[in-house]
Amino acid sequence: MSTQKVQTLFEDAAFILSPLYLTDNFDVCASEVQNKILLIKKEISAKYSFPKISLQLSAKFVSDIIHSVLENIGGLVKIHDPYSPLYVPETVVEHIEDVSMELNLLLNFVYFVSERFLENQSQHHIIFFTHVLAVSVHTSMLLWLYLPDLDPEQMNVMLSDFLRMRIKPIQPCICKIYLDVLLSLKSTIQSGWYPNIRNEDAVDSEGGFLEYHPTQYGGGTN
Repeated sequence: MSTQKVQTLFEDAAFILSPLYLTDNFDVCASEVQNKILLIKKEISAKYSFPKISLQLSAKFVSDIIHSVLENIGGLVKIHDPYSPLYVPETVVEHIEDVSMELNLLLNFVYFVSERFLENQSQHHIIFFTHVLAVSVHTSMLLWLYLPDLDPEQMNVMLSDFLRMRIKPIQPCICKIYLDVLLSLKSTIQSGWYPNIRNEDAVDSEGGFLEYHPTQYGGGTN
């Protein structure tokens, strides 16, 4: 239902802002479109939650989505006109850039994993890729739904919570997603399926996660 309303909004906006309709009423027309956008955003945000994805995804598809999100973020933080409807206060920009940095790290992680698993994906890969996709989609939704209307302090709290709960390897369930795929990589290399890949890469990455949360995972892996 929300998707249909967004589609209708785009169609209405295309008509309202068309040269035939605008004539001398640009400000009135633009305000009408903005009001409709605000109403739909409020309706969607009231029902929206972190996306649940259950698909087998390719690394390329996931990396393409992350690239698109990062490009949109890059354009957003470059808007410095306070009168722009897309203007983001400097205090919020800092938190958005933190999210952008973590997404870049996830993108590199996707590359690291995909280059070392050329064939059948394990369940750990599927969970990892779907998690990364969900995080990327959620980033876009948070920025679209709540900017620029939400109070900057509330927006910062929301972004900080998002980083802490869904992206960074702080929560045990998130740390486990990252660690499982690294352990799967290590197991694949040790089995001899890809003897040209250095085991040290997987061991070093795994060790970083274990060092971050030694209590959850027994302090190391043999």
